Amino acid sequence: MAVILVATRQNALMLVALYLLISIGFLFLRVRLQKIFSAIRYLLWMLPITFFMHIGLSQFGWDFISSLFNGTPQFAYLKPAIMFTLQIFGFMFIMGGAMQLVQLDRLLDSLYLGLQPLRKLKLPVDDFFQILFLGLRFFPLLREEARRIQEVRRGFGVNDSQSLIGRIRSHVATAIPMFVGTLYRAEIVAQTMALRGYIPGKKRTVYTDLRWHTRDSFLVSIILLFSVFVLVV
Repeated sequence: MAVILVATRQNALMLVALYLLISIGFLFLRVRLQKIFSAIRYLLWMLPITFFMHIGLSQFGWDFISSLFNGTPQFAYLKPAIMFTLQIFGFMFIMGGAMQLVQLDRLLDSLYLGLQPLRKLKLPVDDFFQILFLGLRFFPLLREEARRIQEVRRGFGVNDSQSLIGRIRSHVATAIPMFVGTLYRAEIVAQTMALRGYIPGKKRTVYTDLRWHTRDSFLVSIILLFSVFVLVV
């Protein structure tokens, strides 16, 4: 509902007020705004590109450029570009907050259960998600192992260079032992799965702690309020 509101609003002040309300909702759900911006920081560079592309590829943008050449700039022609950029930011902001609310392993487990009917079409659903689940567990281990390798390098007095070539060499020197360690871990996991009789396609047992919390009631109330607001406004 928040995405629908962001997509249908055409007033900048209303959008700002909506973002403040969404931010308060995220804070109530114990989601820090700093983590949200950290999650979408690599997407924020798209906002100025979106703004200038909207100016260069839309009729309002050309009208604004023409008014600049005529010496009487009409800033009202910038409203569609500003609104479109604010809406793109809203989509990113909501997506970043949702990523903090939904745990990745639980999301993948839900997708796995939802795609089970595709097994009747002989699609390798189990093999594909098994790779995803293993990768999800491996990434934290690889990050920790890379940190340890860098600490060992610093302990031996190997300082990271500030130049681009020096950084590339430093990353290569870190990646080689980490790659060897990854192969070693992969071999151990493969042997363990073989010893435990892992069979692709066999139904897995899962344990999920489902409890109704106060934030769930708040989230349902917010969704209902958004629904009423969209229908009325």
